[in-house]
Amino acid sequence: DAGGTTLDYPCGAPTVPCASGRSIGMLAGDGALDEMMVTGSDSEWVWIAITDTGGVWSSDERLHVRLELTSEGGANFDLHTFHASESVTPMARDCDANATRSERAAGEMDSVDLSWQDVTNGLFESDGDGRILSVLVRNDGTSCEGSWTLRVMAGE
Repeated sequence: DAGGTTLDYPCGAPTVPCASGRSIGMLAGDGALDEMMVTGSDSEWVWIAITDTGGVWSSDERLHVRLELTSEGGANFDLHTFHASESVTPMARDCDANATRSERAAGEMDSVDLSWQDVTNGLFESDGDGRILSVLVRNDGTSCEGSWTLRVMAGE
């Protein structure tokens, strides 16, 4: 289950649930543009931390992240993201809240753009406005043979 809905997995469900998904790292959502890529060949849960690098006395206006999913080899994978609605320190994963998805046709790149306000907190408060994105890469059943590449770009 994801986002309160039941998804079908015509080519097999992920081997581990969202809470045990593969960590693909950390990127600053308010720094210089940075990116990473990860690949797979089955439906899979992965997660990435988008961090806030602004200090207590300075706030960046927004944190940004873009995810682009490319399917290869005849398969068509879809992109589903979930994240907590508010920042907490330490950051926490959420596998059901704030669902965003891209389910483009075979041969088309799926993408999701997310951003949220960076809030400057008081002197002794955390300025961690980061989020952990839980990402489901799901094979739609067009073909069970193929692979995917997820490109994550964060910052400005």
